[in-house]
Amino acid sequence: MHESQWQDRRLRTGGEGKGEERGGRRRNRKSGKKRRGRRKTTKKKMKKNEEDQEEKGEEDKATRRRKGRRRRETKRRDTMTITGTTRMRRARKRRRTMATT
Repeated sequence: MHESQWQDRRLRTGGEGKGEERGGRRRNRKSGKKRRGRRKTTKKKMKKNEEDQEEKGEEDKATRRRKGRRRRETKRRDTMTITGTTRMRRARKRRRTMATT
């Protein structure tokens, strides 16, 4: 590898653009605002899904099975399962409010 290329790789570790050396926030990236609340799906997307539903006809067994699996997977991903951290956060909040009253 060329010297400058190697240096680039070493400096770039993720979360930055091509020419930039380092990305944004590094520490505890996983926690934070963006993980809270529900991820909204747009109305337009929902409308498109409805249209697709109408125009699709009969399909063979294999396709149907494949689609079903895909739907189940996305459903699992989309349902808001409360993660442990959320539960802990709420518990802490509850304790705090109890202490003040």
